Amino acid sequence: LPLLITTLTFGYLAFHKPPEEIVYAEIISAPGLVSRFELPDKSKVWLNSNATLRYPVRFDKRKREVELTGEGYFEVRSDKEHPFYVNTPAGVKIMAHGTQFNVHAERKITETILAEGKVTMLYKEQSLKELNQGEQASYHNETGRLITKEVNLYEKLAWKDGKIIFRNAPLNEVFEQLSKRYNVDIVLYDDYKQSDRYLSRVTFTDETIQQIFSYLQIAAPIEWKVSTPVKNQDSTLTRQK
Repeated sequence: LPLLITTLTFGYLAFHKPPEEIVYAEIISAPGLVSRFELPDKSKVWLNSNATLRYPVRFDKRKREVELTGEGYFEVRSDKEHPFYVNTPAGVKIMAHGTQFNVHAERKITETILAEGKVTMLYKEQSLKELNQGEQASYHNETGRLITKEVNLYEKLAWKDGKIIFRNAPLNEVFEQLSKRYNVDIVLYDDYKQSDRYLSRVTFTDETIQQIFSYLQIAAPIEWKVSTPVKNQDSTLTRQK
């Protein structure tokens, strides 16, 4: 009888193992910098300034799943039996098997660009769009609107190589990208709505934000100044403006 009880006990434990606790790691890219690292499955990730990626230190046996806030570029290791998912704050998922793609994930909008291979955008487990190479899909969470268009991959993905490239971009789009890259607040005063008239075709690499504004001042009739940071109650300083 004791032998029978012992056998049944070990048998029960063998087939009813408690689930393993999932341990997560989190990577935060410093303001103004681009970070590159490898995931547990050897997939590569580039994180743009202020982006955050949360992932399990050991992937699930059925799928590979990560959480992204901000902008990231993924080079996913091919594994058809274990699809790769990028979860975003807006509830949109990007599914891939082995491919290269860019995701810009914010609370109100999720933007995906396919560089190579195949990805599918999902919302509440329903397929939104299967992207073609060179295509960008933007999902607006508040309206449920999905906008797709062809883009210049060299221009859109140059950030991961430390470059900022503009090809006929209006000034407001230039300022938006510079603000993210250099971790500064850029306030544009354009009472007469003239900024769309000046399109930029330029590449920046190691220039400071002051040098860039000096170059832009040559190309367009703008004036600019840098405000003095304000000290917060906790002794930290506000972002440069």
